[in-house]
Amino acid sequence: MKYGLLVLALASIAFNAYAGVGVVTGVQGDATVRHETAPQTKAVRFKDEAFWLDTYNTGARSGLRLLVLDKSVITLKELSQMQLREENATPTQPKRKNVVNLVSGAARTVVEKDALKDSDYEIRTSRAIAGIRGSDLIGVIGTALNDQLQRAGLPRVPNNNCVAFVTGPGSTSGVVAPQVGNTDMGPLDLLIVCDQFTHNPVSANQFDDISNFLPPTDPPPNLPPPPDGGGTPPTPPGVFPPSTPRSRGD
Repeated sequence: MKYGLLVLALASIAFNAYAGVGVVTGVQGDATVRHETAPQTKAVRFKDEAFWLDTYNTGARSGLRLLVLDKSVITLKELSQMQLREENATPTQPKRKNVVNLVSGAARTVVEKDALKDSDYEIRTSRAIAGIRGSDLIGVIGTALNDQLQRAGLPRVPNNNCVAFVTGPGSTSGVVAPQVGNTDMGPLDLLIVCDQFTHNPVSANQFDDISNFLPPTDPPPNLPPPPDGGGTPPTPPGVFPPSTPRSRGD
């Protein structure tokens, strides 16, 4: 009897280790995923299941959006790579931690504030780690967002040995960089981490400009056909239309 219970417990652990933790809610262009349990790389499709330790890559003029644990939305910019990780609570880490391990490019994570009561969320890079205290944080490796920063009139990241983080309205973050130290970010703050911390204020409009590397929402499904058979055909759900530059008056 005890042996049977042990087998059931081990089976439950194995199932939970490989249970899906999210879903692909949008994909544009060339995006691929490599699962830890199936090392071959495959194309990402709308409504694909996401798992811990999945590694995602996006190509040029491509992007990806995931809904994870029904609590966080992760958007991956073009030419980016990230891995999803979960770390269990320990005596020195009282809460479970959900990690976006950003290897290259840029990612934006929006977390429901209620989720922060039970779990910690962070964007982790090789140079610095940013904990999500508020709900909206962008992580950038090197110069991946320099075009957007320049268009918004903000300082560019000097080189690919640096990283940057940007907080959204009402959002905060604590950043740890082993070679530099610790710093706090308030709402609408651009932090560039090189051999020191450099903070720059960001307006709400500037944040909208630099964070819009994918449209903010997916197109609704089942759009009606254009009148009289003319106009632009509806966009299938889960496929992003090309983004349109926003004017300063928007």
